[in-house]
Amino acid sequence: MNTLGMDFTEVQRNRHSFAPGRGNALSKDRDVEMVRKVFMDTVIHRFTWEVDFPLLYGWQMAEPMFSMPEEHRKLIMALRRDGFVQIEHWDQGIAEQVDDIYVEIMEGHLRKQTYTQYMVDVVKPLLREGSMLRSILHGYLGPNIQYNGVNSLRLPPWVPKSRYQNAPWHHDGCGTRLKVFIYADNVDETVPVTEIAGGTHRTQWFPTTHYFAGTTDGYNKLNDTTVRDTYGKNIKKMYGPKGGGFVFDTNCLHAADLYKKTRFREALVMDFASQEHMDSFPRNMFPSVSDRIWSFFGPNVCPQKLRRGGSGPTFHLDGGMVHD
Repeated sequence: MNTLGMDFTEVQRNRHSFAPGRGNALSKDRDVEMVRKVFMDTVIHRFTWEVDFPLLYGWQMAEPMFSMPEEHRKLIMALRRDGFVQIEHWDQGIAEQVDDIYVEIMEGHLRKQTYTQYMVDVVKPLLREGSMLRSILHGYLGPNIQYNGVNSLRLPPWVPKSRYQNAPWHHDGCGTRLKVFIYADNVDETVPVTEIAGGTHRTQWFPTTHYFAGTTDGYNKLNDTTVRDTYGKNIKKMYGPKGGGFVFDTNCLHAADLYKKTRFREALVMDFASQEHMDSFPRNMFPSVSDRIWSFFGPNVCPQKLRRGGSGPTFHLDGGMVHD
């Protein structure tokens, strides 16, 4: 426990181990439930605890992992341990295409609709059966996954922290989701870069750090000194080469380093969650939260379901309709 939240991993390890199962042993632990009742008795806390957190402690994904290449298994274990994993190389061809997209946009040759479809087509090879990304997703989120779309993020070097609302430290406050970044150019000290506090993905955050914990919109931006004092040695900047990037759990504390930058950061960002997460998210429990904000948690650009069955994972996309 610290000033921002509680991580029950040691309780799980010492009292219940990581034996095969659904990962919900802590929900039956009377001491843990008593603590949660006092400090985290909100709708969003109950949702993340009951729906998302069993994925972090259970071994539902163990069997599929045995059939994956060793390189993929190592990436999954790193992601489950740290809440993020850096990727040296997604696909250089994709990086070149992303670069071409930005050139077309800057020259005014792409309309929004064309641009959106272009992004969807560019990243589609990353989701082919047996791909590295596909393995990572199933190894972390389980057999049934919803892909919520892809967006571009072009962050200029001159944006002050006060003008970029996601620059300060925060967690997204909606449980376990994965974001996948694909770099269109080298990301080093000269460009804005994401910072992540490793290992914080398993934290049940106190309501005062949440946007969605109360009956009115909250404020989820945290004090930089407090975060660095608490997690300093585990904070890492997501530097990487063109064609690389990273994957992270948005329940991790993360921020953007914007200090003394000279180049744009250009990236595509994909968004994923387990199907159970998407089906169970308590959208109607917060009347104060605007439809615009809730729309972020539903399908946007490219809704589809990714399933892993006896014959391996398949996914289908046809005009936004999902087919089994």
